[in-house]
Amino acid sequence: MLETTRHFALQELTRQNEEQDARARLADHVRSRFEESLARWELVPDATWVAAYRPDTDNLRSALEWARSSADWALFVGLAAASYRYWIEAQLAGEGLRFAEAAVAFADDLDPSLRGRLFLAVGELARINSQDLRAIEALMQAVRQFEADANDLLLSHALVLLGTTLNFAGRRSEAAPIFARLETLSAKLPSSKLKAWALVSIGLWLLTGGEEVAGMTKCQAGLAMHRSCGNERGLFRSTMYLAEMVHRRQDHRGAFALAKGILPSLRERGSSLELGAQLSNLACYSMALGNTEAAREAIDEAWKYLPRDHASWHWCIIQNATELAARDGRLNDAALMLGFVDHCFDDWPDGRQPTEAAQRERIETILSAQLDRESYAALWERGRSLSVFEADVLAGFERRFAALPT
Repeated sequence: MLETTRHFALQELTRQNEEQDARARLADHVRSRFEESLARWELVPDATWVAAYRPDTDNLRSALEWARSSADWALFVGLAAASYRYWIEAQLAGEGLRFAEAAVAFADDLDPSLRGRLFLAVGELARINSQDLRAIEALMQAVRQFEADANDLLLSHALVLLGTTLNFAGRRSEAAPIFARLETLSAKLPSSKLKAWALVSIGLWLLTGGEEVAGMTKCQAGLAMHRSCGNERGLFRSTMYLAEMVHRRQDHRGAFALAKGILPSLRERGSSLELGAQLSNLACYSMALGNTEAAREAIDEAWKYLPRDHASWHWCIIQNATELAARDGRLNDAALMLGFVDHCFDDWPDGRQPTEAAQRERIETILSAQLDRESYAALWERGRSLSVFEADVLAGFERRFAALPT
């Protein structure tokens, strides 16, 4: 409808005392539609799936807000649990996580199976938003519920996410029984996006245990299944995870090749956040190889895509710029930026990922070798009080912003 027509229709609904009933019917329809979307996601290519549900974005927001304002908590929780996949695929994962976390407060008295689905939603949304500790907590609750329900499909989904997150966090003793269970369950799954994720997740687990051949075989099979299912975002994220694991094993050239190889597809069909994140990782791999020019090129492109929302990806690209400044001989600027990034990560419960932790050690080695201790300490301490804008200025991003066409 045109806005004027919509406004008139809403006035008429209110005048006839029918608005609340109409909104309730709309919200229930939206819940059914997005519950259906979860099953369809396994069956159709990502782009087709997103195009089918994108027109309902405002209806979804309206339904969630109406359910919350009318204290219909079963409806609110149901909508939050059913819509998480859409928020992820539509590149709105931050908004989806806010709705899902709000729903948790009202889920205790509802159907346990619905609570399990909500915790699955929180877990995947938190993982996408780089909140691994929160993801682990929620996914453990989801696993317990799906085990009680004997719902092997949802259990497999939760185990993939939980196992991958624990594995990347280095919590191998906790991850071991997860992967033992997942290997049994995944063998029964048909070819699907979920099975592709399971294969990659198990492959990464094997790689961290030193099983090179078996791990790469599983990963390559999972990547091929992502392609056959049209799961491009799954392919992008799985490749990113694999590159990170290869980098951790000190195969920096292998990580560089994986990250660079997926860039053409990311530029054409990926989300801006996925492209920015992959470029940021590529810069880190390049500097581990001593290739500062390749790192500079990646940083120059990455900053355009990563949100300046004072969260982890923003800090990671500034840390990349910090290492580049140190390698370029801009030691004072690098010390200031390192203080800023360290201060940011101080309040981040998950801390640095291993790739960023290794990079921080490289920066520390350069600065401590070329700056006297007192000057370094003073600059680092001053950097801790920098604003986000000041850190961007030191990183050189404000000059690039100024060069963008208006």
